[in-house]
Amino acid sequence: MKAVLLAAGLGTRLKPLTDTTPKCLIPIHGKPLLEHWLDILSVPEVSEVFVNGFYFAGKVRAFLEDRAPNYKFKIHFIEEHSLTGTGGFLKKIKNKLLDEEYFFFAHADNFCDLNLPEFIDFHRKRKTRLSMALFHTSRPESCGIAEEIEPDGRIVKFLEKSPHAKGNLASAAIFLMSPAVFEDFPEGEVIDFSRDVLPLQQGRMYGYEMPGFNIDIGTPEQYEAVRKMVGVSK
Repeated sequence: MKAVLLAAGLGTRLKPLTDTTPKCLIPIHGKPLLEHWLDILSVPEVSEVFVNGFYFAGKVRAFLEDRAPNYKFKIHFIEEHSLTGTGGFLKKIKNKLLDEEYFFFAHADNFCDLNLPEFIDFHRKRKTRLSMALFHTSRPESCGIAEEIEPDGRIVKFLEKSPHAKGNLASAAIFLMSPAVFEDFPEGEVIDFSRDVLPLQQGRMYGYEMPGFNIDIGTPEQYEAVRKMVGVSK
């Protein structure tokens, strides 16, 4: 299985922490955030990982080159010269993913303890085109919300950052998906995956409720809260 990690974000809300360091390399419990994600992907199913970079791309490249020998999968770093949205990069490397039964895709700017083998098992059993990891949020207006979900996990209604969404079961921006989803990508280079593609999967995608945590470290206050977490081993 191939995996795609988005790591090109500017981390604007995390300033001044990101004045000299890209958000994906901010340390959490002794490791850069991106390293936590590489550890999550360290399962037998993963053979290749694609990581994009933009802000301080040279630092991200150097980090990946340094860590690559620690992992069994091959790491490909792709520097972007303009930001094309969360779906834009995926579309750029589409041809590298078309031969997969399914692939992993995540926004690597949150801190979580995803159990990837369990998520893969969930996806396989449902034989679906897309599975989305879900978590309970205290700020539903700032997330994509699975408003209607059936007992087997099928998402019937999904709203992206709507003040009118009901419920708090939110997208963790972590997915397993079939290349068939590319059929629903719009024309053009700039694509927001959650806004432009996910709503088209309603009734055809499933939600996997994460038993662990998923935390946005978008601001210095949130970052400090994560650093003080008790019982986090990763």
